Amino acid sequence: MKNLKYLLLLVFITQLSFSLLAQIQGGTPWTNQPHQGELPDGIGQGFIRQAEMYAQQHNIEQATIALDNAVNFAPNSVEALVRRATFSRRIGRLHEAAIDIHRVNQLNPYAANLYGYYGHNSMLKLMAFEPLKALDTADRQADLQSYVNLIDKENIINNNVGIESDILYEIIQDIEIGKLDEALHLADAMITMYPESVVSWDLKGVIHEKLGEDEAAIGAFSAAIIINEDFAIAWYNLARVMLKKGNDAQAEIYLDRAIDLENTLTEAYFERAQIKKSMGDEAGAIADYNTIIEQETTATTKAYQNRGLTKKVLGDFTGALSDINKAIAEKDDEALLYKNRANLMLLFGHYSEAIADYTTAIRLDGTLAEAYYNRGLTLLKADRHEEACNDLNTSAQLGYQRATEKITHFCN
Repeated sequence: MKNLKYLLLLVFITQLSFSLLAQIQGGTPWTNQPHQGELPDGIGQGFIRQAEMYAQQHNIEQATIALDNAVNFAPNSVEALVRRATFSRRIGRLHEAAIDIHRVNQLNPYAANLYGYYGHNSMLKLMAFEPLKALDTADRQADLQSYVNLIDKENIINNNVGIESDILYEIIQDIEIGKLDEALHLADAMITMYPESVVSWDLKGVIHEKLGEDEAAIGAFSAAIIINEDFAIAWYNLARVMLKKGNDAQAEIYLDRAIDLENTLTEAYFERAQIKKSMGDEAGAIADYNTIIEQETTATTKAYQNRGLTKKVLGDFTGALSDINKAIAEKDDEALLYKNRANLMLLFGHYSEAIADYTTAIRLDGTLAEAYYNRGLTLLKADRHEEACNDLNTSAQLGYQRATEKITHFCN
């Protein structure tokens, strides 16, 4: 009786094995197919890992068989199809590769880029990757501390015909606390008494700017320059207003003049770097960031970040990573820095590190829809499909439209 039970069990196992083998090798779809892009855990992923192992051993025949089995196991899995197409193209089977990619594009137009068929950097077409948008820009507000420093250094005598510094401090204080009408009244009174006071004219320009009166601000800054054409702050302020008005070319001329007169005007370097990047002169922008970093001011973190992002635009991902690491070392609580480093890790194929950095960015700022989106893509590449779709859904809920498109193709 016991032998009969063993015999029946052996027959059952044998039939099950033949059934499974027939479905794998014959290409018959399983009843419960995974949705597009997902390769089931276990056997399906096992075939992919086998193929990678054989490919590393240069065993083309066995790698091909493993990839064929992966596709036969899950015919609608775009991952399996892309892996086979990539391998076919690599060994010169271009026709077979084209057939698989055509099928992939029918199933999911984003899958070929996700799984790297068009090259490692094809992920850039899918990622939320806008490095210039992430640049930390200059404040484009008047640097009132510059005036305080000017007064403290007693350069005020050279520039203001011996005006009492206490009144200028009061004007600056009124500007800082928003008492613009009172500040303007004091500035006008000073100019009436001392028409050659460049600081008073320049502060008058700052007040008009804050009141939204750009033309009056331009007039006041210009008056300061006419009185003393070597007054760097006035050139810088005039450039800022020109930038607001969209006159980048004129603003760059004024910034050049300001920097020539005072080579420690950090914000002027930032503004000029922004203009150079907008004109496609990334090398010139990097040169300005280099100067800021060399001066070792309090703005080096922002300079490292911006230089790193500019290098990323140029395709220098290694240099970009080095700069972002330096920025994080100086300021380890800035969400965007971690998001930017995660983007680089994703491009390098370091998925665990990318996921960790996206997670830190999200912890620091839970509204970063693009961080959720890119972490979702990374999780897809790491075969963590459920978590990936959760992130894509969160990104969509936060208003990132591209996430909605990916949910349709990867999560439904």
